Amino acid sequence: MLATALDVYFSDSSLGGNLIKAPAPIGGVSIDLTAICAMIDGSGGTGTCSGTMENASSAFGGHTSLTVLQMLTWQNTADPAADAGAVWYGQVKATQVLAKDAFDAINNQVAFSP
Repeated sequence: MLATALDVYFSDSSLGGNLIKAPAPIGGVSIDLTAICAMIDGSGGTGTCSGTMENASSAFGGHTSLTVLQMLTWQNTADPAADAGAVWYGQVKATQVLAKDAFDAINNQVAFSP
């Protein structure tokens, strides 16, 4: 999630500047939360798409599509289980994995627009 937040910040010239040379600010990109690639974590801190799609909408209040910025905001403010990040998704592992996979898919450019 932090990597996604940094990408949002450093892809927008009005925030941190477009230091990552994104074609457009990443925060405004819509993500289809019903078709998130289940990610396989690598030992080097990278993930690869397993080829299996999963529905991660339950990790984001049932929304089927949100922008990247809305996803970050949901986790930090709209999620009733959120408490400013101190207990991520109420320590519910299954929900944490869905959210992690959604953010990993964005970071690894394998997320899709609706």
